Amino acid sequence: MSAGRESGAVLLDEFLTQEAGEALWALPGLIAAGGFVMCLGVPESFKTFGGFTLELAFSGATPDFLGVAPTERMPVLYVSNEKSKRMVQERLRRMTLDGRKPTEQFKVLHRKNVQFGTTTWALVTDALSDFGHPALVLLDTEASLSQPGFDENSGKDTGIVLDCIRRIQADFNATVILNVHPSKYAQGAAGAKVRGHTSLWGEADAVWEYRRPNRAEESGILVADVKDGDRVVLPFRWNRDTFLLEPRERLTLTANSVAEIVLALWQGKPLRSEEIVERFAPKHGRTAVLNALANAVTRGLVVKTGDGKATRYRPLDPTGAADEPTPDGVWSGTDE
Repeated sequence: MSAGRESGAVLLDEFLTQEAGEALWALPGLIAAGGFVMCLGVPESFKTFGGFTLELAFSGATPDFLGVAPTERMPVLYVSNEKSKRMVQERLRRMTLDGRKPTEQFKVLHRKNVQFGTTTWALVTDALSDFGHPALVLLDTEASLSQPGFDENSGKDTGIVLDCIRRIQADFNATVILNVHPSKYAQGAAGAKVRGHTSLWGEADAVWEYRRPNRAEESGILVADVKDGDRVVLPFRWNRDTFLLEPRERLTLTANSVAEIVLALWQGKPLRSEEIVERFAPKHGRTAVLNALANAVTRGLVVKTGDGKATRYRPLDPTGAADEPTPDGVWSGTDE
């Protein structure tokens, strides 16, 4: 082997003894250590606030993210060409008041014209090198960090984005979050809702979708489709004072809360009753959930099809948009 050349394939025993970190998960059940996650949501769905809340949790400024604590605290790098500098400053200022200061380094690369596949990407790698420790990297958004003329439906152009992400994963063991835009008409699982080339979903370890009923509501749900784990549904509310997303407990079993879960679980395939029941266990018994589900059907919040063992459920309008929420704030369609 020539001098300075990295070794290639290694024997299994050697591979298993190589340093790979102690934790499988960076955020249990949601983000693999050194993994790649895509976040999507329509405008004003709290996606950016969610990203900042996530970063503050990893950097030690807050104890957890929607009730889930990171396996370890780590440095954070926020990279974006989105929004004005003053807007980003104000959001982060509000979110770090009252003693919410990171214990780990938190760096911001905002409006520095960083672009995938250009010499400016060195600003990202230099920052990660300076950390000297695996970091969480939020890239906000794919579109804003791409070169002029970027075609999101092109496998070639998307390949440039993915190559940059792979390199910081391989060279710095970075855990990467990429904010993307949803497809306007996509249905089904979150991967199908990602706008652009299918290689994005093929490469990602998970897709997180932020859903908000409408702009009048200060709450919503995060639906995480994790390839090597279970689907996770996290209700949240936005704190107007701190700008942070906070976990929202579902304290009561109602027709509306059942309808919300049906929407969250919807992936283009009708749901069995047991899939809905298990989301409320063990706090609520099977009979109580089925009664609430029947009430949701009666009120027109959930659609029931079939009978007996063939009975299935789906949201009222899983492909359409709900301009107005129901009286209790549950919406019937997607959040587009």
